[in-house]
Amino acid sequence: MEDFEFPTNIKQVGSIGGGIKIYVEDYVFSFLRQYAARGNYDERLALLVGRSIVIDNVPVVFISGAVSGEYLSDEDGVLKFTKKSFEHASEQIDRYFRGLEVVGFMHSQPGYGNTLNANYEKYHKEMFKKPYQVVFVVDHIDKQNSFYYYHEKRELAELRGYFIYYEKNDGMHEYMLGLSTKSTLQERPEEITDEYLDRAIEQASFAEDERTKAMDLIKVRKIRRAVSGSGRHKGHDPRRAVGMLTTFSTALVTVCVVMGAGLVQNEGRINTLEGELVNVNTMYKNLLVQMKDQQSKTVFSDITQTETVEEEPEEIPEPEPAPTPEPEEPAPDPIEEPAEESSIPKNYTIQEGDNLSYISMYFYGTNSMVARIMEANNLQNPDNIQVGNVLVLPRP
Repeated sequence: MEDFEFPTNIKQVGSIGGGIKIYVEDYVFSFLRQYAARGNYDERLALLVGRSIVIDNVPVVFISGAVSGEYLSDEDGVLKFTKKSFEHASEQIDRYFRGLEVVGFMHSQPGYGNTLNANYEKYHKEMFKKPYQVVFVVDHIDKQNSFYYYHEKRELAELRGYFIYYEKNDGMHEYMLGLSTKSTLQERPEEITDEYLDRAIEQASFAEDERTKAMDLIKVRKIRRAVSGSGRHKGHDPRRAVGMLTTFSTALVTVCVVMGAGLVQNEGRINTLEGELVNVNTMYKNLLVQMKDQQSKTVFSDITQTETVEEEPEEIPEPEPAPTPEPEEPAPDPIEEPAEESSIPKNYTIQEGDNLSYISMYFYGTNSMVARIMEANNLQNPDNIQVGNVLVLPRP
């Protein structure tokens, strides 16, 4: 933790009292609310990623990332993370949030307020046992949200207030852009139309802040430009256009010949022939405009061609730092934090489908304990584990 720097641009939400303190990065906070809203009236889960420290005997949690809940299971109406969910989350953390760990989860319950559901309270106690791991409850319908944390006697209590902080968060930004593009284009129709791209632009803004909106819209505009020159529009036959162009060219030549004959025979026909030439020229220009419009609506065979178009993103001014209130905080309430080792058994019997990465995520909230588990069990190969074998779980 020596390289950790406490954020300076902070906004307080609610009343800050004793007990645990939670700091949520602005990108993460925006993502969680928008991610919940995109589920409409369906419940959603997401893992909270960050780190925890202790300041003046008070635990402090910094949430600087989030991973959407994938491959969930529904057990009697309760959404739960599966082994595949944790494996997917581990990959995303290694890619976007290296060095951080799971510090809790988000549960969206549209239309049910911000009271923690008893089933999810029980699930949190079973799966997220560390004293600093929290639950973030979101109701985007009634626009309510609350954090819940381990209070006295391992009971979950609602936190009265928390902080939102603002800083450069490249990992979360890149994760949001990738997820937004995937969500917008994963059901791409065979024919990319202007109406489809207009919908994509409307859906591209995955975060509420203007910087992320601008970056998403730039990405979709790249796709629009790539589409305009990457293939043929469905039903558009270039040979038909060439035939039409040849016909008008022949007509133009004929008019020129007739005009020449007219000049020799009768100077009085000059004005009439000039008018006909102007009409043919106008028709020729209209044809070129029609061909250009047809070619502008095209289909590209692979969405990866969008990466060939490069554009410098417009610089969006950073938001004005919010003033940092300095409320008088009462003395922190004592928290009975059980020893972290007490929640981890000494041994674990390997089950079907287990691997060391999952076991590390399940018991320690991070996959950084794989090497320690191998060392404690004299394992040379992390894949060389058998169902039924008993592993010694080292103390964190």
